[in-house]
Parts: sequence; structure tokens; C-alpha cells
Amino acid sequence: MNQDNRLQEKITRHLQEKMNLSAEDINVRVVKGKIQLSGCVDLLAEKERAEELVREVAGAEPLDNSLTVVTENVPADKDVEAAVRERLQRHGIDLGHIGVKVSNGVVVLVGKTASWAEEEAARQAASQVYGVKEVISQVEAGALADWDDATITNSIEDVFAHAETLANHDIVTQTRAGVVTLLGWVDRPEDRTTAEKLAGQVPGVKKVRNHLRVREGARNGDIALTNQARSLLGASGLAMVRVYVVEGIAFLAGRVASIDQKKKAEALVTGIEGIKGINNSIIVSLH
Repeated sequence: MNQDNRLQEKITRHLQEKMNLSAEDINVRVVKGKIQLSGCVDLLAEKERAEELVREVAGAEPLDNSLTVVTENVPADKDVEAAVRERLQRHGIDLGHIGVKVSNGVVVLVGKTASWAEEEAARQAASQVYGVKEVISQVEAGALADWDDATITNSIEDVFAHAETLANHDIVTQTRAGVVTLLGWVDRPEDRTTAEKLAGQVPGVKKVRNHLRVREGARNGDIALTNQARSLLGASGLAMVRVYVVEGIAFLAGRVASIDQKKKAEALVTGIEGIKGINNSIIVSLH
């Protein structure tokens, strides 16, 4: 069995385990690492759930989600809109902050939320309504919370540190203008989803870009370079700097007391044979 077939079998099994009967009409095909989903589902939420489950197994591998949402006996737009509003209220979404419009089965959400997770909750709730073909969000996520990037990053890292549902992990969080990027490794596929959801719940977060990888899929060379960099930094009095390597690129994070320490950490890691580049997000804490 080649690599494509193994991945295809693994994805199919994961879909069947998590979606049960809803996965019966979902077909999975993997060709040269590219994943394609085809077939039919009853709800837009099922189409999106299938994609989420594939990501848990395959990470950032190319994915073509061509699943079709069944549109037989679709209710009128006004009935769909009423059902979406009811669903949002049932999920605790404040309709004073989020509005709903429906045209030809396409739902448009407008308004503001305190976090990306609130926007996602509204979008997912709308996608669970029968007759919804697509959900377009024009919601300004994070607009109701005035948090700066450093506060957001610190809050996310604190959440990760105390999350019992997130097993042994090695995650670096970067925030730019409220957009959070998660980089590093986790032990299990479901930890990728857990980390994304936890980060999205922090006020001020506008979006979460999830680039986490499962350790079993990490390259041995990257792991060796990561361990080498950590040993070197630790021996140089820079154990407070977090580092990991993905495809030869070293990502540095954490806090140091001076600009010189930040530069020293970058210079040390740059000098390691096999390092192709540096992404230095170390924060200098000036006292």
C-alpha cells in the first residue's frame, strides 16, 4: 500500500468513526498527496465537519472539498432566515450584535463580535439549518474587544498552559493586528482543532490561522534541528526562548530582557547547519 492509499484509508476511517451514518455518501480520494472529497451530505454543517476531520488527519495537505449539499424540497428564504435566527438564539448568539440576511439559500451574517470564536459559533449554527447552501460572514470579529496584540498572545498562551484538554504541545503563538497564527507541533490530530478553538475564544481575536502539525507527521530532520537549537540556547543562558523547526525554518518566540539577547538567540540558531531561515518573534521586555 502506497502513501496515498494509506492516507486515504486513514481519512475514510476517521470520517466514519466521527460522522457515523453521515459519512456513508462521502467519497475520499488521494492522488499525489492531494485530497478530494466528493458525494452528498444533507447539511452545510456536515460538509464543513468533514473538512475539519480531514484536517485533523492530514493537516495542511491540499484539499478539494467538492461535497454537494442536498437541495431537495428547500424551504423559502424567509423560512430559512427565521430558522437561522432561531438557531442562533438557541446557541446563545446575541442577535443585537449579529444580523441575518438570506437570498437563494445563501446566508449573510453581519455585525460585530468580541472574538473570532463568537463569529465561528454563529457561522456554524447557521450552517446547521436545512436549506442553507452557503454562509458568508461579514461579521467584524474581535471588534467589541479593544485588546492589543501582546495582550492577545499572552492570554492565548495562558489558556494553552492551563487547558486540560490540550495534551503535551509545543505551540508558538503570533498575533498581528488581531490575526493569530499558531505554529508548532501537537501530539494528536484532535489537538489541532482544540488549540484553534481555544485561541479563537480570546477577546480581540479576529481570525486564527492554524499551521500546527501532528508530531507523527513531522520530519525527523526538523525534530533533530529543534532539539539541537534548544540545547544550544539553553547552554547559552537563553532557555527562556522557545524554538522549533518546520521544513528547515526556525521559529523563535518567548521573552528576553534585552535586544542583544534577541539578536544573540537568532545568531546562534542561524549558525546551525541545516537551518534555512529564521522567523524571530521574540519579545523584548524592557523594565
